[in-house]
Amino acid sequence: MTEPAELAANLARFFNRLEDHAASDPANLVLFDELQAYLRDCKLRAIARAARA
Repeated sequence: MTEPAELAANLARFFNRLEDHAASDPANLVLFDELQAYLRDCKLRAIARAARA
């Protein structure tokens, strides 16, 4: 099982690489908006699951 802190560290590395790609090709900036929407939805699903637990 992956620990939350390890997941967060992996995500931080991922976002740093995404930043590099967006800096080299601004067309990749749209990916940030898509990820933001996905993270928002993920957070809302987690809140709903926690409320049911």
